[in-house]
Amino acid sequence: MRSELATAFRLLTFRANSEEVRTLNFRHFALGLVFTWLVGIGRWWEDPKANFLQHLGVGSVIYVFLLSFFLWLILWPLAPRHWSLTNVLAFVSLTSPPAILYAIPVRHGLELHAAQTVRLWMLAIVAGWRVALLVFYLQRIGFSGFRIVVSALFPLTLIVFTLTALNLEKVVFDFMGGIRKGDGTVNDAAYGVLMLITMFSMLLFLPLLVFYLITSVNSLFARFDRRAGHVIYGIAIVCGLVGLILNLYGLVTLGLFLCGTGVVLVVNTVIKMNAKSRAEIKENERC
Repeated sequence: MRSELATAFRLLTFRANSEEVRTLNFRHFALGLVFTWLVGIGRWWEDPKANFLQHLGVGSVIYVFLLSFFLWLILWPLAPRHWSLTNVLAFVSLTSPPAILYAIPVRHGLELHAAQTVRLWMLAIVAGWRVALLVFYLQRIGFSGFRIVVSALFPLTLIVFTLTALNLEKVVFDFMGGIRKGDGTVNDAAYGVLMLITMFSMLLFLPLLVFYLITSVNSLFARFDRRAGHVIYGIAIVCGLVGLILNLYGLVTLGLFLCGTGVVLVVNTVIKMNAKSRAEIKENERC
C-alpha cells in the first residue's frame, strides 16, 4: 500500500510520470475509495440538515462511479487504445483528497454570509485543482495537442449545458457550495459567478461539440475503418429519435442539441465513407 500512497501523493502534486498514471489499477481505486468515503463524511459532518446517507459519505462514493463512467464513455472515441474504465475509476477516486477542505468547520464561529463565502472559495479551489489534475492526467495517459483541451473542457461544458437546459444549475451549485434556500441570506455575488461560468460554458459548448464530433468520427474510422460507419449511423439515429421525443415533452434545448448531434455525425460519416470509397477505387485502378 505504500507504493499506492506514494503514487497518489505524486499524482495530487502533479509529479506522477506517464508509467505511473497508465498503470493505475484496482489497488489505487480501493485506496481512492477510502479517501472518497472519508472526505464524504467530512463534507457533511457539520451540516445538521444532511441526511443519513450523506453523513455516511455514500453520496461521494456514488459520485465517483457516475463521473468515472461519464468521462470514460465521453472520451473513449478520442482516447488512446489503452484507455480503460478501471484506470479512470482509480484516477477520479484519487482526486478526492482536496475536498477535505469542505470538512473545515466554517459554519461555527463565522457569520452565515461569511461562512458561505468561505465555502464558495473552497469550492473554487477544489474545482480548480481537480480540473488541473484532469488536464495533467489526460496528458500523461496519452492525449496530445488540442485533444487535451477538448477532452478536458468538453465534458465540463456538456454538464453545464445539460444542467442549464434542465434548469438545474442553481440546484447543483447550491448543493456543491453548501447553500440552502432556508439559510436566509442573499448570494447575488455567488450566483453572478455562476451565471458568468454558465455564459462562457454555453459560448464554448457549440465549437467544442463540433470539434469533438468530427475528431471522434475521424478517430473511430482510423481505429475500426468502415465498421465504424455503421455504428456511428446507429448512434446518430438514436440521438435523432431521443431528440424528437424530448422536443415533444417540451425539452426543446436538449432535443435540438441531440438532433443537431445526429446531423453532424451523419454528415461527417458520409464524408468519411465517400473518401474511403474513392481511395479504394483509386487503389483498384492502380492494381
